[in-house]
Amino acid sequence: MKIEIFTDICCPYCYVGMASMEAVLQGVDGVEVIYKSYELSPGAVAGSKDSVYEAMAKKQNCSIMDAMEYYRQLEKAAEKVGLKVDSGMITPTNTFDALRLTHLAKNFGLQAPLVKRLFEAHFAEGVDVADHGELVRIATEVGMDEGAARQLLESSDYREEVIGDHAAAALMGITSVPYYVIDEKYGMGGAQTVEAWEDILKGKFA
Repeated sequence: MKIEIFTDICCPYCYVGMASMEAVLQGVDGVEVIYKSYELSPGAVAGSKDSVYEAMAKKQNCSIMDAMEYYRQLEKAAEKVGLKVDSGMITPTNTFDALRLTHLAKNFGLQAPLVKRLFEAHFAEGVDVADHGELVRIATEVGMDEGAARQLLESSDYREEVIGDHAAAALMGITSVPYYVIDEKYGMGGAQTVEAWEDILKGKFA
């Protein structure tokens, strides 16, 4: 089975959905997981001084209170699957370079560990995942070569891959993430539950 996941590092339910999927797939043979890039905020400024609540209010045209309530619910959802989200620590930022790095990681068989570590850094540790120094540090933590990571970030490598993934998503009608494509046939939007993944492994598709 091949599972392609359109995701962004700043996508909270991509993070939550990853935990549910991993809980079911752990120890299961014959499953290939590939992360595809879907940049939610292409115009986001790296190292923004806005809080995550201010950034959401501006983007979604909602109130700060509504944004705070959204993140309160997110923290509860994350806790249910064993994750930590510290909304007050999140740094709104640009994820393009982080997504480029995930493409490089795929070549080393480290894409999933890198994506997971980037999620943790962004949602629980307040790391600016646009900062090249932080990206190199995180890459080495999951076993990537420091020089290769640094060289990538100093170049434009994998730029077209990130843009191409987003274009492919648009052609498929994908407008939000996470979005899962199973065996290039079945598509599912939104974070899936543990029960849903158990059904998927049995070949049951909603």
